[in-house]
Amino acid sequence: MKANIIISIIGALAVLGAQDSDPDKMSHNLEQISEVILNLEGNIEVNTWSKSELLAEYEVRSSGSVFGFSNKDRREEYKLEKRVGGSILTVQAKPRAGLKAVGVVMYSETEHHVIYLPENIRLSIKSKSGKIQINGDFQKLTVENDGELVGRFRKDAISSLMCEADQRKLVINGTKKNGTYEFSGTGQGTYNITSKRIRLTIN
Repeated sequence: MKANIIISIIGALAVLGAQDSDPDKMSHNLEQISEVILNLEGNIEVNTWSKSELLAEYEVRSSGSVFGFSNKDRREEYKLEKRVGGSILTVQAKPRAGLKAVGVVMYSETEHHVIYLPENIRLSIKSKSGKIQINGDFQKLTVENDGELVGRFRKDAISSLMCEADQRKLVINGTKKNGTYEFSGTGQGTYNITSKRIRLTIN
């Protein structure tokens, strides 16, 4: 009988089939902006487009359950905030309480961001986790990442490219490199990329 009561209580407290938050958006006109800094965690996909505007689409994707008591449903929603200083726009996440629980936790969250920017912007990305995917070429790209970076660049858009990754974790056009790679071209883009794992296609 006691076992049935305990199981019933746990079942009532369980958060099953955790739901993702609804996708949200943030935008900013870039006519007076020359540099954008993305200070984000989780997965980041960056695409180029023809508009002189930044558009960020973002959401939190969750999986698993919490069996017990937690603050999961009382936490603030995940939101991005922006700060302008001169010609520099910084985008980062608003402070948000971490998950606290008493019981069995089989639950995880990952932030997902899809960013659209024009090619003529100078872009800096700082991230400690997750995967970064770059689709397009920029005037200047600087990346400091503790996760994985995947990118596809046009050879004729590159002036200089410097990459640094963990040993044997750097792949250029399908070929493994020893951890560092440099390339000089006839384009105008300057790229400095540091990440634990890097996989680039240059064509």
